[in-house]
Amino acid sequence: MGISSLSVQLWNEINMKPEEYAVFLANKMRNKELSFFEGAVRMAPLRFDIRGVDDFDEDFIAFVVISSETDHLPLEAQRPLWNPNVLKGLEAEFLRIEEWASAFAVEACENIIKRFDSNKLF
Repeated sequence: MGISSLSVQLWNEINMKPEEYAVFLANKMRNKELSFFEGAVRMAPLRFDIRGVDDFDEDFIAFVVISSETDHLPLEAQRPLWNPNVLKGLEAEFLRIEEWASAFAVEACENIIKRFDSNKLF
């Protein structure tokens, strides 16, 4: 299953439109309930599923960059398959990634929420 199909499966399972799922993910990442590392692989492919968002949309490209720079690391669901000693050795890298990503991903999350949250107050 490719990442895009994983993302589609996830937002279909929770009965959300892609725009709603993007807002859901952005809120989770902004509130530190979901790491940027984990959220990026779900957010990046949504740019293909949301009408009016082009492939190089600045807010979504932030998550493409995170995903691309971390594709050598295991996602949470993959970690049980990894050697515990190797995972322990990656802890510092995971922390650095979150710090690095927070420098630009928080703003991307806020922009996505502003653009696609249908519950926003006017």
